[in-house]
Amino acid sequence: MYIKQIIFYGSEHHFFQGHFPGHPIFPGIFYLREILALLPKEISYQSYTINKAKYLKMQKPNVSLEYDITVLTQDNNGDTSVIAIVKDVNGDIVSKISLSLNKE
Repeated sequence: MYIKQIIFYGSEHHFFQGHFPGHPIFPGIFYLREILALLPKEISYQSYTINKAKYLKMQKPNVSLEYDITVLTQDNNGDTSVIAIVKDVNGDIVSKISLSLNKE
């Protein structure tokens, strides 16, 4: 399964207010939050393990980010792998995140 979504984050977005006042940047944890929110409901509730997370380029307010998410079939343990690449409007990769959704 493949999911592609572009999301705009304006300067009024609440996380820019506290991260960091006077010098706002996009918090890395919000990449993960958005990825989980974009997953289908039937798997998004599962617990997960972050296999790898790289934040390659800082993002400031008023930015559109493209989320390219690949959901791979379950492995022998019943876990589902998620690989996400986040790009800016220039196509530069700003984050790479790999997750395992754990079957409970």
